[in-house]
Amino acid sequence: MNRNPATLAASILVALLWAVAAPAGERVHEVRPGESASSIAKRYYGDYELAPLLLEYNGRTGTLIRVGEKLRVPSCEVHRVEAGDTWSVLADRYLGRASVYPAVAALNGLEPAQPLRLGGEIVFPVPMEYRLQRGDTLAGIAGHFYGDVELRDALQGYNGIEDPRRLSVGQTIEIPLVSLRFRGNPVEPVPARRPPDPEPDPQTPPVARFSEPLEAVRGVFDDGDYETARERLASLRESVIDEGTLEDRARFWRLLTFVHVAFDDRSGACIAYRSLMELSPTSELDPDLVSPKIRDSISRCKATTVASPRS
Repeated sequence: MNRNPATLAASILVALLWAVAAPAGERVHEVRPGESASSIAKRYYGDYELAPLLLEYNGRTGTLIRVGEKLRVPSCEVHRVEAGDTWSVLADRYLGRASVYPAVAALNGLEPAQPLRLGGEIVFPVPMEYRLQRGDTLAGIAGHFYGDVELRDALQGYNGIEDPRRLSVGQTIEIPLVSLRFRGNPVEPVPARRPPDPEPDPQTPPVARFSEPLEAVRGVFDDGDYETARERLASLRESVIDEGTLEDRARFWRLLTFVHVAFDDRSGACIAYRSLMELSPTSELDPDLVSPKIRDSISRCKATTVASPRS
């Protein structure tokens, strides 16, 4: 079939522009049976905790993902400093914007006025679009995405915002993300971390392998030793998620919700509670066994699907 030369040239130009615009380190992952956002984050980044950020990058406001769904999985580019490198030259090379080098330096925990250390690593961020909501501030957004409100200046500089007090609802800014870095070789296909749980057989119910250690954590928590409870849950986390039964995993996320509430970590409590709901949507907490503080925190989690980046 003959094609109009002008049409063909336009198609080639569009393809070239797309190739230039597409993030260099981004992959597309098709969700497979048994996978969750947490397991995908663990596979690519080596960290379950990056699941909420991966979902936000994909414009998701919930934790549920479906088999066959395709997720964009980005990765920051990392540069090892060579002789002659400067902040502005590197920012122009990796981001096409030499002027944002002070923000890149701040996100790397470095001072742009200081010389680059030969052989040191510089992480260049993946930009994520974010639409401002009512009540948003740069400090609140920095606290949400970086855990450090002081990085509000980096956000301001990266986006060229003259007056941070004059932000508009609906305005789109870019959040430069530096925590999304591939670990190892995630591109090679690997089997799902665990198959989906089989339908329970009433004759031979599955054995909850981690019931004893999780019950011990519950006892420590009930005794008020929240720090020890948190440490034990951290040590059990990977084993329970990879090898535990549905009951084990639900109990783990329930306990982790309680621990985050005890430390007044509302964002962490909501993330853990949403993971519990993903596993067991009908799970209810017995009001006779749960403190009013925990019930209040969970009611707040139910009222919003994601932690708000407002200050």
